[in-house]
Amino acid sequence: MYIERDEAIKRIRAALKRKTGKTWSVTGGRGTAWGWITVQAPPSRRLCHDQNPDWTGFDDIPTCIRKTGRPPWIERKPKDGETGWYTSDAEAGQLGRAFKLDRRAHFQGLHISPDETDFYVKRAEA
Repeated sequence: MYIERDEAIKRIRAALKRKTGKTWSVTGGRGTAWGWITVQAPPSRRLCHDQNPDWTGFDDIPTCIRKTGRPPWIERKPKDGETGWYTSDAEAGQLGRAFKLDRRAHFQGLHISPDETDFYVKRAEA
C-alpha cells in the first residue's frame, strides 16, 4: 500500500499527538526533497547548541561523552531574537520511542524518505 506524502504527514502528526500528548512539526520537503518528511520538535520547543568547552574537536561523540561526561554540544534555550534549531536530547528520545526505534531520533529531526513512508506511518500508528 502506498501512502501519499500529505496523507502520511496528517497521519503521523495525529498518531504522535495521541502517543505523546504533544504536537510535533511534521513537514514535507520541497523541490528536490519532495516526498521526504521531517519530524522534529516545533520551533517553539527547539533549542540552541553551544560547543562543549571540554571537547577537543577531534574525538567522536562516544569518546567525547566518555571523556567529558557529555556530547560535543551543550543544549540551551534560545536568547531573545535567536532561533532554536535542534530537538532536545530528551524529546529526540521520546520521538524515537514513539516510532519504536532502537535509538533516539537525530537532534535535527527524523528524516523519512519516500520509500520509508509506509513503514513510519505504520510504526507511528502502532
